[in-house]
Amino acid sequence: MKANLFGRYLQPRRSWIPYFVLTISLLFTTAATYYVSSTVQNKERLRFENDVQTTQAKIQDRIEAYITLLRAGSGLFAASETVTSQEFRAFLNRMKLRGSYPGIQGIGYSARVPAAAKDAFVTQMRQQGIANFNIRPNYPRLEYHAIIYLEPQDRRNRVAVGYDMFSEPVRRAAMERARDTGIPAASGKVTLVQEIDKHKQAGFLIYVPVYRGGNIPATKTQRQTELMGFIYSPFRADDLMNGIFGDEDRLVNFEIYDSHNVSSANLLHSSRSHTLNNRDRPQFQTHKKIDLGGRTWSLVFTSRPELELASDIDLAPFVAFIGVAMSMILFAMTHSLSSSRKAAERSAAALTESEKRFRRLVESNIFGVAFGNFQGKIHYANDYFLQLIGYEREDLLAGRLHWDSLTPAEFLPLDLQAAEELKKHGIAAPFEKQYIRKDGTRVPILIGGALLADTNTPQPEIIGFILDLSDRKAAQEALRWSEERYRSLVEATTNIIWDTKAEGEVVTELPGWSAFTGQKFEEYQRWGWIAAIHPEDRDRTAQAWLKALAHRSVYEMEHRVRRYDGEYRYMNARGVPVLETDGSVREWIGVHTDITERKQAEVERERLLQREKVAREEAETANRIKDEFLATLSHELRTPLNAMLGWTQLLRNRKFNEETTARALETIDRNTKSLAQLIEDILDMSRIVTGKLHLEIRTIDIVPVIVAAIETVLPAATAKNIQIESKLDSSIGSVMGDANRLQQVFWNLLANAVKFTPRDGRIEVRLFQFNSQVQVQVADNGQGISPEFLPHVFDRFLQADSTTTREYGGLGLGLSIVRQLVELHGGTVGAESAGLGKGATFTVALPIRAVDYNLNEPEQPHSQKEETAIAPPSLKGLRIVVVDDEADARDLLNTVLTQYGAKVVTRETARETIEAIAQFQPHVLVSDIGMPEEDGYALIHRLRQLPPEQGGQIPAIALTAYARTEDRDRALAAGFQQHIAKPVNPDKLAAVVSELARKVTSGW
Repeated sequence: MKANLFGRYLQPRRSWIPYFVLTISLLFTTAATYYVSSTVQNKERLRFENDVQTTQAKIQDRIEAYITLLRAGSGLFAASETVTSQEFRAFLNRMKLRGSYPGIQGIGYSARVPAAAKDAFVTQMRQQGIANFNIRPNYPRLEYHAIIYLEPQDRRNRVAVGYDMFSEPVRRAAMERARDTGIPAASGKVTLVQEIDKHKQAGFLIYVPVYRGGNIPATKTQRQTELMGFIYSPFRADDLMNGIFGDEDRLVNFEIYDSHNVSSANLLHSSRSHTLNNRDRPQFQTHKKIDLGGRTWSLVFTSRPELELASDIDLAPFVAFIGVAMSMILFAMTHSLSSSRKAAERSAAALTESEKRFRRLVESNIFGVAFGNFQGKIHYANDYFLQLIGYEREDLLAGRLHWDSLTPAEFLPLDLQAAEELKKHGIAAPFEKQYIRKDGTRVPILIGGALLADTNTPQPEIIGFILDLSDRKAAQEALRWSEERYRSLVEATTNIIWDTKAEGEVVTELPGWSAFTGQKFEEYQRWGWIAAIHPEDRDRTAQAWLKALAHRSVYEMEHRVRRYDGEYRYMNARGVPVLETDGSVREWIGVHTDITERKQAEVERERLLQREKVAREEAETANRIKDEFLATLSHELRTPLNAMLGWTQLLRNRKFNEETTARALETIDRNTKSLAQLIEDILDMSRIVTGKLHLEIRTIDIVPVIVAAIETVLPAATAKNIQIESKLDSSIGSVMGDANRLQQVFWNLLANAVKFTPRDGRIEVRLFQFNSQVQVQVADNGQGISPEFLPHVFDRFLQADSTTTREYGGLGLGLSIVRQLVELHGGTVGAESAGLGKGATFTVALPIRAVDYNLNEPEQPHSQKEETAIAPPSLKGLRIVVVDDEADARDLLNTVLTQYGAKVVTRETARETIEAIAQFQPHVLVSDIGMPEEDGYALIHRLRQLPPEQGGQIPAIALTAYARTEDRDRALAAGFQQHIAKPVNPDKLAAVVSELARKVTSGW
């Protein structure tokens, strides 16, 4: 910039003297004002504190005076334990309570009455003239403290007579403190019983204990024992304070709170008038504490407007006004003298300072500055402008910079418009345009201008102010791209993007929400979107949204949203607040994500987990039942084995008489049959479970089946003197079924009835037709079944008592087999019992399709007695080869068959057997199945490969412990003619051998 650019303006010189005079005078005025204000403030505070002390002292002195009155009253009762109501009234009338002690509600006496003396006490008080006297509240307790005297007897105090103050916790606490300490005690804040009007005041009571004899006992226990009652005084707090202060003028308001805690709940009294403006802040405030009768009162004092009205604080503004006025007069005089003498210097100095400030502004390069004229020539520019357009200062000095050459053609009309504004108004409003940089690129700018001289001058000078808008334009472009990307994201994503105002209302269209829910903007705007939420989820959704709005916290919610097709989909909603720089919320942005598939997967997982849990519990139950069954099986096997082993060893080692030997053999035989029955039950259950139990359905007469089952259990019933009564309808006729399996069903039911019926009991068996069913009932008066076990009575391996102390044995399979066999016949079986000790009834029902009234020649069952009665044939002359890997088994079979007259050769292995058959040429082969090296199947296979003369056609019996149906079928298919399961009855074995021997050819 040229050195003489602003040389035409004079540089002014600052005139400091008038301002100095003004400053000194104002400082003096401020000091004087502060002194006056401080003095007045201290004087007012002193008046406030004096009034506080006076008010506090009046309250404390008046309460102490009332306590003194109560002490005097206690002396009356100490002098005479029997004070009548007339004596008490005369005593208080002499005191002139309401006149001499304004504000007191009264003085009364509360008598201590033991529970046992209550009725007599009530009678005594009525005899003294207190009509309708009763103690209230009326409920039993150890002692009563009834108000019997209360003077003066106005309408309020009469209501309180008979009230037991000891029944209310706040009063009771004060009474107990007075009783235990022997000194006066004040209660907390209460509502007096005397408050019978609509407007009720807060109140309190002061108690003085009265002891027998008039003296205060030495110990707490003695004081509790010797207590006669309490002389006391109730106070209405507002009336008390009005009695103390009346209508006297005070400079303070005060509030009294019961306890240290200053709260509305503890407020006893407030002297503040309801007509005052409570929003006016008092000038002074202080807190005081008063200890009255063991209670602490908190007093809050505040200054009243009267204190401020009587204040001299208005002197301070007056002093300030006078001081300022005098300061301004002195300043005006000094300034006038200085200005008249140095006007020219001051103007020059002002211009110089202005030029300096402008130069600093231009050279700061905060924005671009350029000087030119209407012809377009630029003769000065700061560094900011030169860097903006990419030119050097040499280009400027060489005159190569012009407004029009820097401006693109499309912006020239804007320049012409700005020139017209300059000529007309001397200033051109800022507008946006572009400049062409030296390298040909363009830069966006904001430009405004003004004239430095009148337009009438030959060449008026123009100053231009230029601001680079590149950063702002870049930011705007980035924002535009960001908005475009956001819009594209909203359109492309499957999630629902949404935004709301800071208050949480939807005010802009949400395409994703509209597409998903089918709602129009008019339907979901503001809070309308809530209608698309499932009715069960709306309340908690609204509550969560309102909570997030209130706390400006993240909003997160899972709820169901109705899709356009009416299906509700699980959605996860999440929204966050967008904050301004001051921390306020500008808007909310959020997203709804469809999580229906995830929810369904979670439900499926929960279902699978539940199934796994149930399966695990069932497996655990099965394992437990299996363990119990194995333990029971071990017990049931070992018990008969113990008897058999014991008697066997005794018979081997000792000689007994014939009776003992017969008893031993009978025991061994009975336990052997018991073991066989256990094994048969297990095999039957195995066949039933695997579906390999086959029924031989024939026409049978059901009556003999039942009779045969009864005969089977009759010996056991006779041993316990149990009567079995049968009522069988013989007209039922024949049915279709397996006679042996049905007999097994009825035998199991009867055996159970015998087992669980005590001696001298009774069992009833009934056969009858009910509707379309044939029913067989077995009822007993025995042990019965508990309600808890009744639903499980037919379950496998379960017993009502599976403990080691159980009374009855068994594996828990019998009734399960019964149910399976009955269901295989197409029938049902059920159990009924009234409970333990009340017997049980089992009912077997066969459907009508299993009944046939016209079939002839039904098969008759046979009992075990009939089996044992058949005499086996003689085996004399027969040669038999026995093969078994167990020596005991071979020895037993050798002995049995020899006893029936046969010649027996025993062998241990299949190889030895082949040789024995070739040498011995037997009539019958008796072979075990399970043997080492070669089993019975391999043996019979080898034999059937031999020619007849070498034994290839020998009749063979499979005598084995493999007793399943499939084992029998396999043995017969392998080449055996008979299959007999171990253990075997000797007579049955002899009969089978005899039958097979008939097929032996005459050459053998």
